[in-house]
Amino acid sequence: MSPRVSVIVPNYNHASFLKERMDSIFNQTYTDFEIILLDDCSSDDSPRMLKELEHHEQVSAVILNTENSGSTFRQWRKGMAQAKGELIWIAESDDSCTADFLAQAIQAFDSEPKTVVFYAQSLMVDKDGATIRDNKIWTDDLSEALWESDFQLDGKEFISEYLIHKNVIPNASAVLFDKSVGMPFLDEVQEYKMCGDWLFWLLLCAEGTVAYSAKRMNRFRSLVQSTRNHTSMGKKRRRLDEETRLLSVISKKGYVKEALLEARAEEMVNRWLHIHSKRSALSSPFYALLNHDIIALSKVELAKRLLH
Repeated sequence: MSPRVSVIVPNYNHASFLKERMDSIFNQTYTDFEIILLDDCSSDDSPRMLKELEHHEQVSAVILNTENSGSTFRQWRKGMAQAKGELIWIAESDDSCTADFLAQAIQAFDSEPKTVVFYAQSLMVDKDGATIRDNKIWTDDLSEALWESDFQLDGKEFISEYLIHKNVIPNASAVLFDKSVGMPFLDEVQEYKMCGDWLFWLLLCAEGTVAYSAKRMNRFRSLVQSTRNHTSMGKKRRRLDEETRLLSVISKKGYVKEALLEARAEEMVNRWLHIHSKRSALSSPFYALLNHDIIALSKVELAKRLLH
């Protein structure tokens, strides 16, 4: 009989966190799962550590790349192609969780058949595991009350009210999702470096119900070298270009009302003009999306053009 959950652990140079990560998986109170271990050509001791787990009863595969894939989402796809479970947990190798994470997630799926995504609240921790902050602060600008308690929301409502504004599911380790729903969307996110997870959740949430637990079950590691940090001007520009593409996808899918899309587009135009002059932006991916002589357009006209 196939396991209900496939736990995919994508790793790259996280040898110092692997024991904590794997212990938090092995110690789950819900045990109907397999583990698929992936290494993306690490230069540290990770490959040896993962290979040593090859014969553990819950480890179904250990896949060690001989060349770096260059993409988190290629690793997700590789793991999901191996997965036998109906539900997927991307347990990132530098994070960890409480022992009841899977049990709580499964309960959410069982209580509402339309659930396609479950996620839990996170504590952000440093390299030594000390708490930096309660990650609920990330969503307080949208609603201080909503994320205080457990909820189930229609996915398209969740997108319109919250997910269109920012990635309110900021860490894959906190998520369990339906494999059959999510698998077709992996091709759409392959070329994203910074916003691929955000787009993936958007596409996934639109297909059903989103369930959330306010319990701080996930420990989300924040590292200086993490791809989550976008501090240089080049990275800021790339992120904005990716957000532009993401908003264009939302517009084409028809997930939210046109007025809301135009407001978000105008906000992005303001951000874009802050880091580009109109003339320097002629060579940016943003211009390719607008496909128009941007020098002559107002901000409102730019926003409308961005969506079509």
